Amino acid sequence: MTRDRILTAVVLRVRPGDTAREAFFLSREEGLVRAAVFGGPKSKLRAYISPFNSGTLYLYHDPVRNTNKATDFDCRAWRPGLRERYERVMAADELAKTALAGLGGDFEAALSAAEECLDALEQAEGPLIDKLIVHFRWRWAGILGIRPELAAARDEAPFRYLPPLGEGAAKWLLATAALSPHDIGRFTMDIESSMEARRFCDALIGMAGQ
Repeated sequence: MTRDRILTAVVLRVRPGDTAREAFFLSREEGLVRAAVFGGPKSKLRAYISPFNSGTLYLYHDPVRNTNKATDFDCRAWRPGLRERYERVMAADELAKTALAGLGGDFEAALSAAEECLDALEQAEGPLIDKLIVHFRWRWAGILGIRPELAAARDEAPFRYLPPLGEGAAKWLLATAALSPHDIGRFTMDIESSMEARRFCDALIGMAGQ
């Protein structure tokens, strides 16, 4: 079987199927990709293609059915720490939902944002877990080209359609926008501001998916 495409990718989600599992990837070369994954419960490929693993994906494209089949996955990052905390794996799933809701712009930047956030989540504790997802969605909004200028008038679009954003939340978003997820922990944000930033970024991403 010809391995006709080789992608650098992270696994976002895997769904069971009648004859094969269906996997969704975020790739540097093609953005979001869907592929069938064959193999029984003890299959090495099935074990490698698990949510939030990163590596090199080998695909075969069936031109007649216009479908993809994963033929191999060279896993380079397993991120076992995500599965050590329920909060971490749920946050990682929120990241996957954000990515799968829509992607445009720079695929390489999108993959970097996702992998950097997952790497940081693997060791994150407490309130930092939620802040990492807020930070990721703010970065994602930038990749999609929908991130507003926070200095703009609040009665102009898109602010009139978004939840209110207080000074503390706005300062945190501005201060961390260009930072790696590993560095955002040094910028504090009170609980109320954290909730405001979360609602604001959730609504912003939600608008893009409409």
